[in-house]
Amino acid sequence: MSDTAILGWVVAAVAAAGWAWSAWKLSEARRAAIDLGRRLSESRASAEEVEGRLDEAEATARRRVRDAESTAQFANEAFAQRLLPVEDALARALASDGDLSSYREGVGLVHRLLESAFSQSGLQPIRPAAGEPFDPRVHESVGMLPGGSEEGALEIAQVGRAGWTLHDRLLKAAEVVVRRGERVADEPLDDDPDDVQHQPEPHQEVVSAAD
Repeated sequence: MSDTAILGWVVAAVAAAGWAWSAWKLSEARRAAIDLGRRLSESRASAEEVEGRLDEAEATARRRVRDAESTAQFANEAFAQRLLPVEDALARALASDGDLSSYREGVGLVHRLLESAFSQSGLQPIRPAAGEPFDPRVHESVGMLPGGSEEGALEIAQVGRAGWTLHDRLLKAAEVVVRRGERVADEPLDDDPDDVQHQPEPHQEVVSAAD
């Protein structure tokens, strides 16, 4: 083989190698471009999903705010409905031209309706009776009457204003006048069985039998 032929073969081989390398690089670039496009598509889809979730969360937050505002606005709706009969009875009592007994009967009806409305809403009165022990947790002393023993326990003498609780939570303590009760005498201690004096047994005469 002549030098010219060898040179031609070498040139052809180099050209083929260059073409193959270029084709490979082009294929790699094409694959990289396809992969980049896929990743961009996935990123775009993820961004749209995140945006959708953010919109949904924002809508949920707005709905909760509206619900909270509505709940706060109409929280006393049931209580207001229970007070409507009270207002109606009071208006009829004021518009009545009857005598004092009829007026008192109307006011009593209003009072009963009001207490019923309070009870249905969880409001309970605290109305202690005279003679009950003073309880600082639910009673407020506004005065004290003289008498009794200094060591006696505080007890209620008079009731001023009733107290109120809402579902067992104290809203207002009952205003009372207190006094000291009489000192309770100490209870006698039980006798010790060992200190009990036993009565002497009666003398028994021994009679000896005659032989």
